[in-house]
Amino acid sequence: MKLYKAIIKALTGAETGTTEVEEKGRFTVTKAFTCPVQPDKAELIRLAGLLPPRDSVQLSLHQATPICQISDIASGVDDLIEKLSDTIYQGEELTVKLQIDKDTNNGIISVYDYQKFSDYLAGLNLLDFLNFFSEWFHQGTITFEVFDENQHEWSTGTSLFRSNKSQSQPSAYPAEKRQNILKLRERLCHSEKTFDTIIPQDFIITQGKDTNDELQKAFQRVSLIFLMMHLFDYSSLSTEDYRFKLCGYKTHAGIISTKSVKDIKHCLGDYADLYNIFKWCYEYGQKDEKISIARNVLSLNMTYENDPDGEFSLEKDVYETVKSNYEFFERDHIRQYVELHAKLNETILSLEEKIIGCVNKYISEFKAGLFVIASFLISSFVLRFINKAESLTPTILWISLIIIAIYVISFLYTSWETTKAISNYSDSFDSLKRRYRDILSHKEQIELFGNEEVYEHGKGIAFAEQRVKNYKRAWLTTSGILVVGVILGLLNC
Repeated sequence: MKLYKAIIKALTGAETGTTEVEEKGRFTVTKAFTCPVQPDKAELIRLAGLLPPRDSVQLSLHQATPICQISDIASGVDDLIEKLSDTIYQGEELTVKLQIDKDTNNGIISVYDYQKFSDYLAGLNLLDFLNFFSEWFHQGTITFEVFDENQHEWSTGTSLFRSNKSQSQPSAYPAEKRQNILKLRERLCHSEKTFDTIIPQDFIITQGKDTNDELQKAFQRVSLIFLMMHLFDYSSLSTEDYRFKLCGYKTHAGIISTKSVKDIKHCLGDYADLYNIFKWCYEYGQKDEKISIARNVLSLNMTYENDPDGEFSLEKDVYETVKSNYEFFERDHIRQYVELHAKLNETILSLEEKIIGCVNKYISEFKAGLFVIASFLISSFVLRFINKAESLTPTILWISLIIIAIYVISFLYTSWETTKAISNYSDSFDSLKRRYRDILSHKEQIELFGNEEVYEHGKGIAFAEQRVKNYKRAWLTTSGILVVGVILGLLNC
């Protein structure tokens, strides 16, 4: 039995004929009865002890005007019984009124008549319904403590409806995940009225589903609107209606009346499919690609009567269709990626081959010049030996110095030309990196363009630059030795 009915019965002897009104912050029940009655004082005191101390209680008697009013049943019940036994009221019709003002500030709200409370919530327009819940979802959780021992227990991601005899606690949806969903919705969807503390999970029933429960149906209707807000391109919510726009292969724009939550028209069977699509888009993998594919598929499988009181519905198994389309996308994406990777590898190898060819030419010219000088000097020494001359003549030494000078000038030009070519190839390499920076991950860029140490210039370019530096040192060394040798020869002539 409901607690308030038990109190009325203990006072008047009957529980029927009551009129109840239950809202967010107040519950009121009234009953007309005819004196005399025999109140059960002990039972009244016992039942009053079951009322939660967080709420304020007033029990009063009325005829045309108030007769008696008490705010503490345990201490004031004698005054109430005394008034009921007064001979002046015998045979008169009186009205008893039980009013309970609820404390709604600690995350627990008392519910004294679940059906009346369900009717109250389901009768709100959607904006008022969301305002009712938004402050508690921001804090974490909300528990509705129903004073009815037969209450069926059920919950969502953040709300719990339970009997006052139950010790169950609501499970808070992780704050970090909530913020991630809200930030992602802000990036992927445009909404003029978003309720930035609410996500679909706040109204998704996770435990104790009952298809005959009207309040659960109201929660499902609200969650459907929020799922649409998280999946469609554009949403706008007012006291009168919810306006949406979905841009996929087809474009859908429509209006759903939200004057009363219980009258929101849609097919509740679509609720599960849409929720699965939402989770798939928001919780796993590449979210931008997924939501684009989901919008395309939804636009082809959505039926909507373009009327505020029309019904919104989806084709059967649309979630499976979305996943299948994504699998096709992934396969095509992988094929394109493999082709891109192969093309990049080929381009990079071609660049590196050109750089290496340029450096090899540079080295060949260095060796060729050195060979010419060495051949000239060796030939001069052989002729000196054949002619039995004691030393090289000044003419030969001057000729040697001229050859070395030509070699130096040639090598300087070749070095400049090679350095310029490497710089041009390096610019091409950097341009290639910039072009594919947004397509490839950092790891893939390292694999293609070089490891961490040489990433800025690439493997082939870094190797080429190092070889040029090494041969420049060798050139400086050999040129210096040859010049010093020739000068000493001239001094000894």
